[in-house]
Amino acid sequence: MSSDSEIFSLAESAEKNKDYKKAEEYYLKILEKDPQNPDVNYKLAETYHNLANYNVAMSYAIKSMKDNKSVKSIDILGSCLLEVGDVEKAIMCCKQSIEIDSECYRSYYVLGRALALLGNYMESESNLLVAQRLAPDNKAVVESLRGLYQNNLKNYSKAAILTDKLKEMAFEK
Repeated sequence: MSSDSEIFSLAESAEKNKDYKKAEEYYLKILEKDPQNPDVNYKLAETYHNLANYNVAMSYAIKSMKDNKSVKSIDILGSCLLEVGDVEKAIMCCKQSIEIDSECYRSYYVLGRALALLGNYMESESNLLVAQRLAPDNKAVVESLRGLYQNNLKNYSKAAILTDKLKEMAFEK
C-alpha cells in the first residue's frame, strides 16, 4: 500500500501532465482516509477547475478554507465564481486575496477579467497590468490584456505589441 505522500506525488505528477482525471482519482483516494485535509481539498479544487467543473471545484475550495483562509483557496474560489458568472462575488474574493497577498498574479488576472465584464475597462487594465508584471510569461494574462486593448479600449498599437508577444511565446514553446 502506498503512503499518502507517495499518492500525493503521483497526483501532482498526473496534474503536471494534464491528466486531471488521474489526479482526481489519486486525490480522492487520499481524502478517503483524511476528508478534512486542506491541501488535498485545495488540489481537488484546482483539478476540478482545470476540468471546467466549477461548482464541484468551489465546494472543495470552501472545504480547504475551513480552518485556514489561504490565498490560494480564496483565489481558486474567485476564479470559479467568475467562470459560473457570479462576477460580484468573484471580485470580492479577488480583493480579499490581494489584501492577504499582493503578489498573487492570478487574483489580479481574475479581477481584471471580472471588471472588464462589468465595463470598468480602466480598472480592468490596471489589474491586468499588475498581473502581467507579476507573471510576464503567462499567456492567459497577455491574451486578456490584448483583448481588452483590442476590443474595449480600442488601443490597437498596444494590442499589436501584445499580439507580437503572444507569437513570440508560441514560438518559444
